[in-house]
Amino acid sequence: MKNTILISAIALLSVGASHAEKSNADIQNDFLKTAKKYDQKAELAAIAGNNNDAAIYKKLADMKRDAAKVGGNYDWTEYHKLQGQLNHGNDGAKKHGEKHAKKVKKQSYSVEGAAQKYDQLAAQSIASGNAEHAAIYKRMAEIKREASKSGGSYDWSEYHELEGKLKK
Repeated sequence: MKNTILISAIALLSVGASHAEKSNADIQNDFLKTAKKYDQKAELAAIAGNNNDAAIYKKLADMKRDAAKVGGNYDWTEYHKLQGQLNHGNDGAKKHGEKHAKKVKKQSYSVEGAAQKYDQLAAQSIASGNAEHAAIYKRMAEIKREASKSGGSYDWSEYHELEGKLKK
């Protein structure tokens, strides 16, 4: 009986170990696939004359490759900051907020609604004892309100960086 239990335990451990290795390999492959996509986006941005986005995409690709080397145990702070600096357009002529300047009046209600949602999330975070998330949500609400007053040209990099902190 003891031998059966011992053999079963060894079999389960070996299956678990091979599964963990496969998961790590899958994670590494995903990082490398994403790095290739960023390389392609860098090329497209360079062709479009958007050298700033091209450089950012190259850095993002390098970060994904570095993360693959360390198995995903990576500090993503700079990655999220860089994503916030992207123009999000093929022509690179205008920032994301500038493209939508005409819609600002229509969006002001929805922007205020989003700000109120973040205020509610901050209150919930405080109630659950998570002061760090509460501060982030409060700042995101402020950013939404500031952006609605900016007339369509707003630098969203801090907002995206805060989003990245919440995803951790």
